[in-house]
Amino acid sequence: MELWPGAWTVLLLLFLLLLFLLPTLWFCSPSAKYFFKMAFYNGWILFLAVLAIPVCAVRGRNVENMKILRLMLLHIKYLYGIRVEVRGAHHFPPSQPYVVVSNHQSSLDLLGMMEVLPGRCVPIAKRELLWAGSAGLACWLAGVIFIDRKRTGDAISVMSEVAQTLLTQDVRVWVFPEGTRNHNGSMLPFKRGAFHLAVQAQVPIVPIVMSSYQDFYCKKERRFTSGWEDPASPSSQVSAPGCRFFQPWQHTMWVCCTSLLTSRHATWIHPWPPRQTSIAGGMKVRLRECTAQPWTP
Repeated sequence: MELWPGAWTVLLLLFLLLLFLLPTLWFCSPSAKYFFKMAFYNGWILFLAVLAIPVCAVRGRNVENMKILRLMLLHIKYLYGIRVEVRGAHHFPPSQPYVVVSNHQSSLDLLGMMEVLPGRCVPIAKRELLWAGSAGLACWLAGVIFIDRKRTGDAISVMSEVAQTLLTQDVRVWVFPEGTRNHNGSMLPFKRGAFHLAVQAQVPIVPIVMSSYQDFYCKKERRFTSGWEDPASPSSQVSAPGCRFFQPWQHTMWVCCTSLLTSRHATWIHPWPPRQTSIAGGMKVRLRECTAQPWTP
């Protein structure tokens, strides 16, 4: 006579226990809801990447595959009840390479990026993402540029190649100049990579601001409920005269981003309309219009 239940009985009991615990944790524990939502978010992206890989593999490694990934990811905002409002997307330069720079808060930046991503535009990502299973392979097929941040020499070499690719293949590049995620609603000091890339390739910089997610998402608090300037003409070469514009440009972004990042209404994406003579003039937020002193190479 068996005193212990069989394996199938144990599995059935565990399944029923989970059916009882999951709804209880969902409604009673904000932290549990946060982990469930983030687990589904990451798992769903990995699953979609599995579906995208065979389609993207037909072309091989090609920036046009980014369109496929974008179409497959656009619906995620609806699953989480997030409304993304894009303002000024028509101000992107229509027919020339450029460097897009944006603040980086969390993996949810992907939702905003896919909403506003221009044609033939690929992000620059840390090399660790290449080993993120199906997502890494899908990104590689879509032409995402991977950089090893620990090996400065390799990163510089890759950026030099990217500068040539921008011009020869009519590609746009999306860069997070802070270099890492920042969850506290402010901005970190910029790395010079995006600025030097634009200078080397002689292409405009198009900054985009993603507003703070603090209203509905906070990693520190384990909270996830429902609920981002003008192109600058770079100088002719990477030199001391050219680099001295980096600090004013960075300061201008900080000043203009602060007013938006501190806004209580998240889920805004603001590409700044292009002009030849101004870095931040023309970006309108709720508080006031942001302007900056012009500079020319």
